[in-house]
Amino acid sequence: LPAGEVCLLVNTHGSGVTLETGALARRVLFENGRAVGVEYKVGGALKTARAEREVILSGGAYNSPQLLMLSGIGPADHLREHGIDVIHDSPAVGRNLQDHFATGVGYHAPAFKHFDKEIRFDRLTLAVIQWALFRTGYLMTLPVSAISYIRTRPDLAQPDIELLMGRMRPDAQMWFPGFGKPTGGFVGCRVILLHPESRGWVKLRSAIPSDKPLIFNDYFSTPKDMQTMREGIRRTREVYRSKPFEGITQTELFPGEDIQTDQELDAYTRKTADVIYHPVGTCRMGEDLEAVVDGQLRVRGVEGLRVVDASVMPTVIGGHTNAPTIMIAEKAADLLRGRELLPPADI
Repeated sequence: LPAGEVCLLVNTHGSGVTLETGALARRVLFENGRAVGVEYKVGGALKTARAEREVILSGGAYNSPQLLMLSGIGPADHLREHGIDVIHDSPAVGRNLQDHFATGVGYHAPAFKHFDKEIRFDRLTLAVIQWALFRTGYLMTLPVSAISYIRTRPDLAQPDIELLMGRMRPDAQMWFPGFGKPTGGFVGCRVILLHPESRGWVKLRSAIPSDKPLIFNDYFSTPKDMQTMREGIRRTREVYRSKPFEGITQTELFPGEDIQTDQELDAYTRKTADVIYHPVGTCRMGEDLEAVVDGQLRVRGVEGLRVVDASVMPTVIGGHTNAPTIMIAEKAADLLRGRELLPPADI
């Protein structure tokens, strides 16, 4: 449950849901090894929500492990460091953090200069008004022109790089004559590593619930991740130099034509790489005893507690995490309601 944001509380005595805004979940309450509610703070007052059946955590890959650890479920030594009583020693809580990360490839493309002109202050203001009143105009579309998935090697069974293609420079700013200027026509993309081997972690900063957790992604901690990203840049260059782009792409703005060797590409990647905001894995699902949750999303070692968010994914998927996270929630709803589950798809 995101610190300082929203605490969703199921009203078990009726058919609705009570939504407490501006609430901070402090810990899950346990009695005899069973989750019986949540302690939270709202408006300076400490409150308790009791659960007749189950407590569900949906805080995502950062906040769900944080709340589990604040509640006494996590690596025992780490919890004791912060003076937290151990309910269940679960070493994998907060570990296995993964995310997609990316760098950029971009070209000067005079034919696309009209996109940059649209963020002139007066035009952008009119576009905002058009969107707000009529839900029409170019602000109704994403700034991403296309998405492609490619293989850096022909023998791979699945793509290992995603190209998030756009037609506006990443450093483009709103401008007006006399106050800034357009950056010019552009085409390019973010080169995204889809299946990273690097693993990070989430830990408690302290036992104070309002303190944000410590997050360490440890990007490029394995040689293969850097190698794949390096080859991804090279394959991306081939895409933008292919025949359909003849007459469109001109000067390579970044990395730049002078960046060619493995060492130069690696240095460029380390300097410019950024995340795609797809964190997963810190409350890993699995059948082994170290898994945080089982196949029905139930937290191992206790009763009456489930985690329903992207943190349960054992590995980050080779694409965007939005739809799979919705699927996890839909599956959880069926499990909670006792519905008969569909058979696995044969794919």
